[in-house]
Parts: sequence; C-alpha cells; structure tokens
Amino acid sequence: MKITWKSLFILMIMGVVTMSACKKKDDTGDKPSDSTSSKITLKIDGANEIDYTTVNGLVLGDKLIIGANKDNTDIQIIVSSTIAAGTYTSAADIGLSHGVDSKAIFTSGTNMTSLNFVVSKHDKSAKLITGTFSIHYNDNTNSSTHIADGTFNVYYK
Repeated sequence: MKITWKSLFILMIMGVVTMSACKKKDDTGDKPSDSTSSKITLKIDGANEIDYTTVNGLVLGDKLIIGANKDNTDIQIIVSSTIAAGTYTSAADIGLSHGVDSKAIFTSGTNMTSLNFVVSKHDKSAKLITGTFSIHYNDNTNSSTHIADGTFNVYYK
C-alpha cells in the first residue's frame, strides 16, 4: 500500500481532533460546542446506520477540521473555515477520509469516484455547520464503496 504525504497529514490531523475530545473543560461560554452536541451519521454500502456521537470540530488556520470515531471506524471532514451554504462536488473543496482501525481506507481525491457534499447552514458566530453528504470511492482493495445518507451537525471551536 502506497502511503502519501496527504494521507499521513490527514491521519495526523485525525489524531489531533480525536485527542481534543479528551478535553473536559468547555471554554466557549454558553455555546454548546462540546462533542455531546455534535453528531455525524452515515451508512456504508446500505448497511446499518453508524451514529458518530463523539464528534469534534476545530478551526486550524483557514481549515475547519471535523473528526469523529466510533468503535473501530472514524471519519474526518476538512473544509474551508469560511465555507458557505451550497453544494460541493469537488475534492478540491472538500477533504474527506474514512478509516477502520486507524488505517485510512479512503481519502478524497485519491480514489473517490463521486462526491455530493451539501452545507445547509454555516453559522460562523455560533460555530455551527450542518449538512449532508454521499461519496462513492474505491477502497484500498479496489472494491467500490458507497457512503450514503451522511448527515452532520457539528459545533466547533
């Protein structure tokens, strides 16, 4: 398996976002920006829905990085911190990765065949982003995989 710098960077950022979930103190006042207020759901190849309820969002430079994990799977979404409501279909606009057992099995731009990412709301003052997504990609074994019915409602710091 070929590991690219982009994949390593994404895995590193996933670790940072996941580790930020360990922080107990919420320093944003009355804004519900902790992981209990955020949620990502999705289905992989039509299987049972995965509910990611440990979700963290963080602005890092000009990027908004969202990370979530449950059991042995994780997902990461990277968008511009100033992204507007709208529909995005290009990996140039949206960074997505999905992994199992901390190994990336999909990274947008490298093996994605289609993307539909919709930001329905991005309230920068409340630090809330919501929307939907679906992705088709070929995983590391060159099998076609479909992530469907993806939704996100994420408060970030």
